[in-house]
Amino acid sequence: MKLITKLSMAFVFIIIGVTVYSQECNFYMPLVENKGAVYKSYDANDNLEGSQEIKIKKVVTHPDFIEAIISSKHHDARDRLLYGGEFGVNCIGDEIVIDFQSILDPSMMEGFDDMEVRMESSNIVVPANLSVGRQLPDASANFKVVAGGMIVTEMTFSLKDRKVLAKERISVPAGNFDTYKLGYDFIVETKAMGMDSIMTYKYIEYHSTDVGMVRSETYDKEGKMIDYTVLSEIL
Repeated sequence: MKLITKLSMAFVFIIIGVTVYSQECNFYMPLVENKGAVYKSYDANDNLEGSQEIKIKKVVTHPDFIEAIISSKHHDARDRLLYGGEFGVNCIGDEIVIDFQSILDPSMMEGFDDMEVRMESSNIVVPANLSVGRQLPDASANFKVVAGGMIVTEMTFSLKDRKVLAKERISVPAGNFDTYKLGYDFIVETKAMGMDSIMTYKYIEYHSTDVGMVRSETYDKEGKMIDYTVLSEIL
């Protein structure tokens, strides 16, 4: 399921504490330009599906927040480049804030080149300090494809019931990590040609302090695993 990038599987929140004007935030990765990570994704039968490399391209300190520009490159199972892009992450107060729209897979827009696309989204917000049982804010993004003044396709992506489930120690190719286990529902609602559909996926993510997301898992609504992603290398 490739509607959002494997970076985030919502937002690969690689957690690192930084202090700026007495404000502490958790970021995707240490705020050092050219630092990064490599993730590899597999299907439920452990077959390689592809990989993603993310790097801090630029860090800018503003009077009341930090802005990081992150680049990402996505490769298929044969290591062929599929696409690349950039997105921004802001550290505001004790929260990291990401525009949901910025992490959606750009391949969704293929075929709509000659049409008007209207998009709106809320921010994905993660607090600096996670704790078991903590509920995190929902987030959503919506886009409408308009032709001849009429909406021909509308899609809404929602992250719901986001919460910190447990603390667990797990092993991935990059090492062994103490992590927070997060869970949420990812819901895709589509309206096109007079037909409506709703798809619901379950996500589990494991986040380690000073490292970030080290593993994510995708399940269908019946609880059957679809695929998973692991931290392969810290750059």
